[in-house]
Amino acid sequence: MAATLALALAAGCATSPSHAPVVERSTPVGDPPPERYVVQPRDSLYAIAWRYGLDYVALARWNGIGPPYTIYPGQTLMLAPEVGVRAGRPARPAIPRTPAPDVRAEPSVPRAEPETQAARRTVTPTAPEVRTPGVPEPAPARPAKPRDPVKPATRPTAPESSPPAPAPRQAAPRQQVAGTPGARWRWPVDVQPERGFGGDNKGVDYAVPAGRSVVAAAPGKVVYSGPGLAGYRHLVIVEHGGGYLSAYSLNADPEVGEGADLGAGARLAAIGGTNATDGRFHFEVRRHGSPIDPGRVIGR
Repeated sequence: MAATLALALAAGCATSPSHAPVVERSTPVGDPPPERYVVQPRDSLYAIAWRYGLDYVALARWNGIGPPYTIYPGQTLMLAPEVGVRAGRPARPAIPRTPAPDVRAEPSVPRAEPETQAARRTVTPTAPEVRTPGVPEPAPARPAKPRDPVKPATRPTAPESSPPAPAPRQAAPRQQVAGTPGARWRWPVDVQPERGFGGDNKGVDYAVPAGRSVVAAAPGKVVYSGPGLAGYRHLVIVEHGGGYLSAYSLNADPEVGEGADLGAGARLAAIGGTNATDGRFHFEVRRHGSPIDPGRVIGR
């Protein structure tokens, strides 16, 4: 019996995995976002929109918030457009319609009959021609001989000039793919990613060795620097214009604060420590709230 029990335990150990797979996600996965959200301390409109996959401009519009999108703890935000419309826009009062004025028929005035053409025409009588006896009648006048028409002098025609040669076309300026004018995008770290964009991953995952730096992918402004999401200690969100945002989920302390203007390549944090989780880094690019493949805006 002891031998049988030992064989059973050995078989159970052989079929059990050594460790459970861990999947990092940038946002919580579960139920859809609620219709309302109560602002917590250290929240920002950008972070709330990022957490629920919303466009921060639309979120601000639904709640009647203008730039610089300031919110306060305890404030209730609407996270759906129809809720925002119902809550933020009162119903328009009905405009009373005024009845049309009573127009009474005026008595018609009889018109004078129009004068006839014969009545308007004035006829003047002419006196009869009186001839004197013995005086010959004048000969009828001869009609004047028509002269040859004078031909206009012809001017020498100038030789036709050839049309001017078209100006050479100039090459159209290369349009930037994302962000502010002149923006140049780059990868935030110089290591190969562990996991790329696609599937349930909304960005790119890295395992960054200690001593490496995480830098801004493009010029922009830091609009959030605070507690992280989905297991990361810190989150930095940078706005680049044109509806583009980039986010950096870190387990290292960020070196930038909200409101800082950054150039491409500005250092956001330095990866350090000996713990393997300290080097975990997640990078995302979104436009109008929708995640996009960072390779679409970053030159390879």
